Amino acid sequence: MGKRKGLALFGYTLGAITKPLFAIASSSEIILTARLLDRVGKGVRGAPRDALAADIAPVHLRGAAFGLRQSLDTVGAFLGPLLAVGLMILWANDFRKVFWVAVISRIAGISVIVFWYT
Repeated sequence: MGKRKGLALFGYTLGAITKPLFAIASSSEIILTARLLDRVGKGVRGAPRDALAADIAPVHLRGAAFGLRQSLDTVGAFLGPLLAVGLMILWANDFRKVFWVAVISRIAGISVIVFWYT
């Protein structure tokens, strides 16, 4: 489609806007909707993100670029839940506060991406 950056940002934004739904959810339907939209966002952003990485990485460093992206993704997948567990212990299992931390960090991350690349 030629809209790699826009699709990637849309996918990340869709994931970010679902985080408040988890914090304010009062029923399982809201949780299910938020989870579904988050997964759609992940699906939308994956291919354009990888295409952008391939575009900007020199040919001889593409493997390293994809490896770095994947390793940072893995580090985040480890540290995120670790931080969440720590916050749950600190805040006596108040999961709504933990989800608000996720909201703020996601918004900050998207803001950095938007301002860095625009």
